[in-house]
Amino acid sequence: MSDQTIDWFAGKHFVSKGYENYYHGAWQALKDLGYDAEPFLDYLMKPEQLAKYPLLYVPNAPCLSDAQCAMLRDYVTAGGTLIATHLTSIADQHGRMRASFGLADLFGARFAGVEPSRFRTCT
Repeated sequence: MSDQTIDWFAGKHFVSKGYENYYHGAWQALKDLGYDAEPFLDYLMKPEQLAKYPLLYVPNAPCLSDAQCAMLRDYVTAGGTLIATHLTSIADQHGRMRASFGLADLFGARFAGVEPSRFRTCT
């Protein structure tokens, strides 16, 4: 759960309840599929905490610091599985947009733009 992102969505960028929909939808999907999931706040994330989980699901958490991105990268390098959606890691912890995803190397994608287009997508 991304507290940093909640602040970002509540600001001038998006609809204030937008992130709530992502988070609650992800939580509901995991529950419906029978997964035993445990949410935690992004700014409380520690390597030893991540190591307890075989899989992390990060539903649209745009605001992640460089240190948090490095922690997630290390988690994957150590054998963990990361599922991240939508704009995850496109901004730092203060909401400043990056040129591309902070986790672009893990995603195998780069950010092409905020406007959806059938001609301009993540590649």
